[in-house]
Amino acid sequence: VRYLKIIEKSGYQALPWVRYITMAGEYELRLA
Repeated sequence: VRYLKIIEKSGYQALPWVRYITMAGEYELRLA
């Protein structure tokens, strides 16, 4: 949900670093 909000606020500029966040999010989910 947070990622969607960030994308809506930042727009296309967020897409590049959002990918890194999603990757980090996946690692966080695995660690959790």
